[in-house]
Amino acid sequence: MRWASRLTLIAAAATLALCGWTLHSGAIRPAQPRATIEPTLPLTIDLGLEQVAVASPGGHALLRGSMTTDRPIRDLVVRLVLPEGIEAEAGGTLEVDGASLQPGERRAALVGLRAARRAALPIRVDATFRLADGRTLRASQGLTLDLGAGRPPGRSHAGAYEVMAVPLEDLRR
Repeated sequence: MRWASRLTLIAAAATLALCGWTLHSGAIRPAQPRATIEPTLPLTIDLGLEQVAVASPGGHALLRGSMTTDRPIRDLVVRLVLPEGIEAEAGGTLEVDGASLQPGERRAALVGLRAARRAALPIRVDATFRLADGRTLRASQGLTLDLGAGRPPGRSHAGAYEVMAVPLEDLRR
């Protein structure tokens, strides 16, 4: 009985000493600054589709786009990138050449889209701009115009398309 209580006392003392040393050595080290993983871009591009209609042989929709900034930007160039088989109707455009935006300023546009076929068509808006300190940055935003083609198996989650993993053995067949 005496040996068990002595071993317990020695083990408890060793554990406390180890914990105290660990806490003390952690307090001596200066805190490391955290690295920024993904800084927020000063330009926000929002896209959405309205009035999507499937017609024979393709369909049409309205693309609603807007851009806002939280700091001054200049030399803003915006391009609408459309795949083959879809075209923008005359009237509205998202495209900008060499504009400047002030903090809080918003630019918005509606663009009519006409597709020649039924498919899932990717639409993208690319923007390049210069900050006040001279750095040039690029931003892109995209979405998919789905005209009755149906989506492949999977799901859209937080803006990313997810599918189930396939074991490597199945891929080698």
